[in-house]
Amino acid sequence: MRCGSASSRRRHVRVVRFATLAIGLSGALACIPPPALAAESGDAVHTAASFVDSVGVVTHFRYADTTYGEVDALLAKVEAMGVHHVRDGLTPSPSPQLIAAFHKLPDHGLKLNLVVGSAGISDGVLPDPSALLTVAHDNGLRSVVESIETANEWDSKGGPTWLDDLRTYQCGLFDAVHTNPEWSDVPVIGPSVARRFRVPLLTGMADCQDYVNAHNYANGGPPEDYLDLIAQARANAPGKPIIVTETGYHTALNRKQNQQPVTEDVKAQYLLRTLLENYQAGVTRTYVYQLADEREDPTLTEQEAYFGLIRHDLSETPAYQAIQALQSLLADPADGGSAAPAAGVTVTATPGGVGTATGEIEHLAFTKSDGTEYVVLWQRGTLPDPAAAKTTVRLDFAKPSAAWVIDGRQVTQQPQGTSITVTGLERVKVVQVGGRVPTFTASAPRTAQPAATEKAGGRGGLLALLGALGLLLAAGGGALVAVLTRRARNSQTGMPAAPHLTEVAPTSPRRTGGDHRGPEPPAPG
Repeated sequence: MRCGSASSRRRHVRVVRFATLAIGLSGALACIPPPALAAESGDAVHTAASFVDSVGVVTHFRYADTTYGEVDALLAKVEAMGVHHVRDGLTPSPSPQLIAAFHKLPDHGLKLNLVVGSAGISDGVLPDPSALLTVAHDNGLRSVVESIETANEWDSKGGPTWLDDLRTYQCGLFDAVHTNPEWSDVPVIGPSVARRFRVPLLTGMADCQDYVNAHNYANGGPPEDYLDLIAQARANAPGKPIIVTETGYHTALNRKQNQQPVTEDVKAQYLLRTLLENYQAGVTRTYVYQLADEREDPTLTEQEAYFGLIRHDLSETPAYQAIQALQSLLADPADGGSAAPAAGVTVTATPGGVGTATGEIEHLAFTKSDGTEYVVLWQRGTLPDPAAAKTTVRLDFAKPSAAWVIDGRQVTQQPQGTSITVTGLERVKVVQVGGRVPTFTASAPRTAQPAATEKAGGRGGLLALLGALGLLLAAGGGALVAVLTRRARNSQTGMPAAPHLTEVAPTSPRRTGGDHRGPEPPAPG
């Protein structure tokens, strides 16, 4: 929810239906022209359980020679994180280890979004979708699969005819699933692309998908900068719900190609904001890429080695602990899927003049089945943002209420009354109103990411450069022509701007990897 335009700050007061809270947001610079109320999904009250259910995570259990060989330990981590959905790929000839990992999912309360068509494919030819369903049947996967996703980022694998081939495959997969009695009730998720400028090309398949797909990586920048990808994907299949099957950040701080790196603390806050922004935008589910760092890279130059929520030694990153804390706080075992309680009191968002906000202040309101209410607050903008530490948000209650402010796992009880003030939105914060004192189960001790042993300009960076040049030559030197422009960033951040692709017609659609990966690793899915 946003406050009013600069021209109406002194007289504009938003009044909307919300639960039992009245919220005042202070910070003149946070105000932007108010959109239509119908577009303000943040004004609604949601069930806490619906947000918890919107979070998923990408796994790669077929990479048994990486960290993903630690199946039992990783599945326990997913369960402890409070996440109930994973995304992984089925190869035409799956290994016994992969199938065994899939069969363990129900023991941890997990359901599988099964990617079919791209995993294990190296010749650029999409397999017969009916044959893949037979493989899934023969391996007893129906009981663990909740959705089926088409070939992942096929533009990076499929050669010059990738788009036509993908359209044929997508509709063939859709028909194969929905005409097979065993799988007919399983929703089919549509295609994704590795290069964002190709999203508008994914037309002609609207009737062959139950969910639209998007990969809204933010290239190391704030997540709100890339919400347009969701709108672009929706335009390809109007009226269909949408799932983001990949999004994430890496912390290979010496890697300067592809996505820009972020620190572990920034990654934690950006991922929380991504989940919240996507939910606010109406995304049904967001799968974080990915669960575990696949390998150790002391040089911090291999970005694929540092997308994980869990490090290669199975220690927890700040991002894991941040998501775990929010999922734990909002978990509602008693929720039966009913709608949130009807709003009975008004909420006012009053533009103020005492804050120092540098980006819009956003919030989402949730309720649990026992009536406990939560307001999740965050501020848009690039991190780190010292000014955001001074942002002030006022919450006014309809009656004296017990309240707590939660920052990660730190809980601060507020004096009982009819209002409280929250200061500092450099981190996502949650206000709980009513209910029991919020508590968290003990988490693993926080550990820091190991420091790099070499700079990017050393041996690691040279190898990455040589590898990229080799791939370029193998592709004929003209795989893709792109112009990178830099978005101006706050001079206080010291962070590089996220790269943006200016669309220039490629000489050939063939690529070897997606925007979020370097040229060396296989594509997920």
